[in-house]
Amino acid sequence: MSERDTEFHRRFEGFRARGELRYPSCPECGTILRYAQRLCPAHPLAEPQFLLASGRAKVHSAVDYHTSYTQDLPAPYRLGLIELEEGPRLLGILLSGDGAPIQVGGRVRVGFDEAGRLVAWPAEAGDDRAEA
Repeated sequence: MSERDTEFHRRFEGFRARGELRYPSCPECGTILRYAQRLCPAHPLAEPQFLLASGRAKVHSAVDYHTSYTQDLPAPYRLGLIELEEGPRLLGILLSGDGAPIQVGGRVRVGFDEAGRLVAWPAEAGDDRAEA
């Protein structure tokens, strides 16, 4: 892993440890970067800044797991590719509030649980954070 990758990862892990969901952006032009992207194509020397995410998102895709691969996540569980309102996508655990699974295209709120995992739960009707 390059020094730039290590620093990027270290910064993201620091935000995660504090429960802050942040996404990378170019400080020169404001381009929002994907999490796998370490530099802006137009400004490759600019160190990405991390902006606080709104917490509003939608489910881009989802998959149900019926096998546990870790004790911390017993089966069955649902993972989703979650698209933040700001654009970047992250993989996270989809939590259902009423037992019904969150569907693809569904509006969710996202954050980190006490174990530091990214989780998404259904956005409540009338919640101003749910309007994306």
